[in-house]
Amino acid sequence: MILVIKRERSRIIIRHCVSIPKDAEAYNNRANAFASIGDYRRALADYNQAISIAPKSAEVYNNRGNARANQGDKNGALEDYTQAIRIDQEYAVAYNNRGNAYAARGEQQKAISDYNEAVRINPNFGVAFNNRGNAYAAIGDKRGALKDLQRAAAIFDKQGNKDLYQQAMKNIEELGK
Repeated sequence: MILVIKRERSRIIIRHCVSIPKDAEAYNNRANAFASIGDYRRALADYNQAISIAPKSAEVYNNRGNARANQGDKNGALEDYTQAIRIDQEYAVAYNNRGNAYAARGEQQKAISDYNEAVRINPNFGVAFNNRGNAYAAIGDKRGALKDLQRAAAIFDKQGNKDLYQQAMKNIEELGK
């Protein structure tokens, strides 16, 4: 049911943004809508348009990186996250996403380094703590993993995010096996 609502909302955004030809934010928003329904080809075209209009937008590079990652383009995603970080060195989300890209390539130490930056910038970034915990687990550091996963669970619980809290608790449970 949520997916249907999300798709309908995306269609409304797509229709609304079509008439704004030189607005980078409109292209970015429409690209996000395309990405939310899995149309990455059209999302990438709009992110490219947004970047041509606003080449200093860290958010657009980050979003294009997400679209590339979803298409399996790990190198392209890394390039975009890195560009987002060059533009805005305090963009915690881009560090987290680049960490995910490194983790997907099996480069856990680079991933941990980026997650470290994400949580330095935003000490309440539960997703980055969860991801860093998973990276620690992947290299066999159970103590570091447990500490981060517990921190993530506490943040999600405080935020009232039941789904992510349950995911963090599941990760903790898996760690004990």
